Amino acid sequence: MPTILTRLENGDVTLTTITLLAAHLTDENHEALLDAVRHKSKRDVERLVAALDPQPDFTASIRRQPSPIQPQAHLLTEAAKSAPAPAATNETVADSRPAKPAVVVPLAPSRYLMKLTVSQETHDKLQQARDLLRHTIPNGDPAAIIDRALTALIAQLEKTKRGATARPRTDAATASPNRHVPAAVKRTVWARDEGRCAFVGAEGRCPETGWLEFHHLVPFAVGGETSTKNVELRCRSHNAHEAERFSELCPDRVFLATLDEMSVAKLALARHKICARARD
Repeated sequence: MPTILTRLENGDVTLTTITLLAAHLTDENHEALLDAVRHKSKRDVERLVAALDPQPDFTASIRRQPSPIQPQAHLLTEAAKSAPAPAATNETVADSRPAKPAVVVPLAPSRYLMKLTVSQETHDKLQQARDLLRHTIPNGDPAAIIDRALTALIAQLEKTKRGATARPRTDAATASPNRHVPAAVKRTVWARDEGRCAFVGAEGRCPETGWLEFHHLVPFAVGGETSTKNVELRCRSHNAHEAERFSELCPDRVFLATLDEMSVAKLALARHKICARARD
């Protein structure tokens, strides 16, 4: 299929993409599939492959991993210390290797395989949750328990991160005289920006949905209010980027704003020290 080389040269696909698709490309479908994965990420290609060749679900299992062998210092003698070190065994070599990252891969549309290593404490918490949920989840399926745990965690995080609540107050403050973002403002901004960075650059809107922060379009330091009109979502990188741009464009305003933010007590103390030095 010579078109693959052309697409690789043009940067439309990568070698990783071709490797994932190789077993599914035919003379009849390769053009359509290569068009579908053009400029797609590895995760997107994996989802497409899972749709082409769905795999059955795996049976949930929890297995104990071998622990690294720790030498016992009190058993070492002077002779053992001076003896040459024994050759490394396969087990010790494997234990010295860095931990493998968690695996989350699609098996079929809307179905994923997840493999990860947890600590003894996390395993004990999972076992306790299985025991407490036996009446509602008799088979103790870890997937169902993880789904419940994530549902509860997301509800808690949404409450703290974006002010989500089942019964929002109708008289909630929609602006703040300080940097604190009221819950009502968080809810409105999060819904309006659809829970992702609202920065728009030359290549379009930023797709980031993690590391989100509430960003003042007109910086609070120069009089920008904390309201729905002046607050947008930004990922951490674009929030820092816009702060740097503002400091470069208006360095004098940033300096004056810094002076304005000083409390009266600190400003009075600074003036007192300057006067004392002048008298000395």
